[in-house]
Amino acid sequence: MFHLTSRYQGLAGADPVFALSEAARARKAVSDRVIDASLGVLMDDAGQLALLPTVTQALREVPPDIWAAYAPIHGTSQFQQAVKEETLAMFPGQAPPSVVVATPGGSGAIRLALTTMVEPGHAVLTLSPSWGPYATLTREAGCRLQSIPLVNENGRFSIDAFEQALQDLMRTQGRVTVLLNDPCQNPTGFSMTEADWQAVAASLQKLTAFGPVALILDLAYSAYAIEPLASLGQTLADLSHHVLVALAWSASKTLLHYGLRVGAMVVIPPSSSDLASWHAALGYACRGLWSNCNHGGMTAVARVFLDDELHTAMLQERAPYEQLLRSRGDIWNQVAPVLGLHSPEYRGGFFTVVFCDRAADHAKLLQQHEDVFVLPFAGGLRVALCSVSTSQVRTLAEAIARSVGHPM
Repeated sequence: MFHLTSRYQGLAGADPVFALSEAARARKAVSDRVIDASLGVLMDDAGQLALLPTVTQALREVPPDIWAAYAPIHGTSQFQQAVKEETLAMFPGQAPPSVVVATPGGSGAIRLALTTMVEPGHAVLTLSPSWGPYATLTREAGCRLQSIPLVNENGRFSIDAFEQALQDLMRTQGRVTVLLNDPCQNPTGFSMTEADWQAVAASLQKLTAFGPVALILDLAYSAYAIEPLASLGQTLADLSHHVLVALAWSASKTLLHYGLRVGAMVVIPPSSSDLASWHAALGYACRGLWSNCNHGGMTAVARVFLDDELHTAMLQERAPYEQLLRSRGDIWNQVAPVLGLHSPEYRGGFFTVVFCDRAADHAKLLQQHEDVFVLPFAGGLRVALCSVSTSQVRTLAEAIARSVGHPM
């Protein structure tokens, strides 16, 4: 008798990113020319995991009884305060009224948002290509993902397709939820311009005349944005008077501690009278999804952000890594067009992409003949510049160009 339910039968056993990373690690044991651009973790130019000593220190100094004790369902009050100060700092003037809840990483924040903001069976609008697990997260939340192209034929944000999709969803569903990863989108490295955001905000605000509209903004890579976030903060502040805004925040990228699994969701309802309802709903959903989060991790993260001396030290330690990513992106932006790679301009974050047909075949060819590991997706190859040394970026681009141009 087979007890696995039908919706979980026939699924792939391993996450493709982590499976690819394991394959790259195994190849490194027998080859010294491997370029592993698979996993979204920041490595220094010596091939070591980038760490922030201040964060490590704060984690070590958390008392054992804190590590061992349950945390409040919504997260500790200090953690909530730290997340508010970190995420809402880009808002001009006084921060808007909000509810903060701790989540297991940024993915937990997105899962919580989908659970509480999207009706079962409804579609969530996002941009393609997008982070692969978005599809898994929406499926697990009982909804589905609908995508439109990130950019149009001119390489600009596809606002016309975005507006049309919004109107279609509102007509069929009576409400709309949009999931955007900006700035520094995974997997493209694309960041929307101020004009892009103003157009998005105008479209969303106009739609509120016909039903509820929610925006889930994945801020996982915002610490590595090349452009300041002030203009985005102003746009979101204005928008939040009309549209429900939810910010998904992650310590994984912000503090380079991926295994800590500490994240948060900040909900900004258009009416402050809804705060109590959101506080209750989020607590209820958390209890049913994961109960509570990493107490010691939250304690350390809160201390890093709320202690002025530690916060300053952390920012100073992270700054060279921010510059390291930009240097790799600058090299990519220089060589990719010369090599004829169909790749958008890198504008920050951990990744870039090369658009191509038969991506899985090209990825396999790169592994076999070039010792290069990149993640294929429908329509292209994701390139994790974060995990490639600066000296390897040009070599990596050249290898991909040879493969993409290889007749198959």
